Amino acid sequence: MTEKCDVSFFVPVYKPNLKWLDATVRSIIKVIRQAAVSAELLLGDDGSPDNCFPVLAGYEKEFSGIVRAFHFPENRGVGATSCALTELSCGRYVASFDQDDIMLPFDLDRVVKYLDDHPETGASYARKYLFNDSGLTGDVHGDLFSPFLQFFQPKININSMLIRREVLFAHESFKPLPGSRINHDVWLMFRLAEDSVFHYDREFPRALYRVHNRQTSTSNGNDQHDYLLMGQDVICRHSELYRQIILDKHIPAGGDPTEERLIQGLCGLALFINQRNPALIRRIAEQTVAAHPEDHGAREVLLQLYQFEWSRFYPEYEQAMKDFAGNADAKFIFTNLALATAIKLQQNSDALAAKHRELRQLTQAPPPIVVDNVPKPVKAVYSWKF
Repeated sequence: MTEKCDVSFFVPVYKPNLKWLDATVRSIIKVIRQAAVSAELLLGDDGSPDNCFPVLAGYEKEFSGIVRAFHFPENRGVGATSCALTELSCGRYVASFDQDDIMLPFDLDRVVKYLDDHPETGASYARKYLFNDSGLTGDVHGDLFSPFLQFFQPKININSMLIRREVLFAHESFKPLPGSRINHDVWLMFRLAEDSVFHYDREFPRALYRVHNRQTSTSNGNDQHDYLLMGQDVICRHSELYRQIILDKHIPAGGDPTEERLIQGLCGLALFINQRNPALIRRIAEQTVAAHPEDHGAREVLLQLYQFEWSRFYPEYEQAMKDFAGNADAKFIFTNLALATAIKLQQNSDALAAKHRELRQLTQAPPPIVVDNVPKPVKAVYSWKF
């Protein structure tokens, strides 16, 4: 019987590029070894036809006491294998990671302490930066959590998200999405968002996401279909609240903060599904912003609905910038949309362009870090090396 530990990382493996896998494993080991909390790494051969298990067993031998390797004879997909590895893990917190990505050297001790000190928080996540063989692509995934966006456009990075063990099992772990071999992790986020609190670690990104033509997420499935299926699942469980949002003149109020967040998410989902009803979606967006001016996602959608009416758009944009004065991430989202709208409607965009450049530097400039085994940097701010 394996002793309990603080954190369990796990990586499902199928037909891996061994060079990329080696970089992945060693980047996770680096984070574990730099931490004072106890942690493990589980590697699971998902019935890979290339007999990669001896490679995984080699890591178990090299990093004895940290790595555990498992062979599953049948290829069941990432979701099912993730569930199996979760069952075999021993950590109080569990985090999944892709076989071709790089874990950045973040402070694992600090994240565990935060979760220990905030028992109401179900999970902690951070940003990831996209890269390919040429270096960084300039794209960033992972953003502030918005209850309004949680059921149709969740801007959450799931890679290296630390999830409280009991919360994960209460939501059936990484069970596969019916009818799809991808988006099992997004479906988990939908279920977690119904009653969990997320911690967004803005200052310290945790992953480099490798972009290539062999990715499962780019070669299989239909995201639009999957998201509609996930949304339908949420609506079926909360049909009465959803009916009130659609049919009543006013959005219902929640009885507690958890139900209030759920209602915000159902409002966003109702807007997503009823895009052919302009009057309905505008009412939902306006009422949500009035009830929850702190929800940057609802404000962003309202601005999108106003983007053909400059006389309505710009006052709302100015109000949003005031309301989120201390939130550079939200202000960048608003200004990015304002700049595009001004150009489209042939309004003076000089001041918006200057503000956009300023906020981009504040929000998207990555920290100066050193990581082994990644491509050379695209921008001089990085100090990465082979």
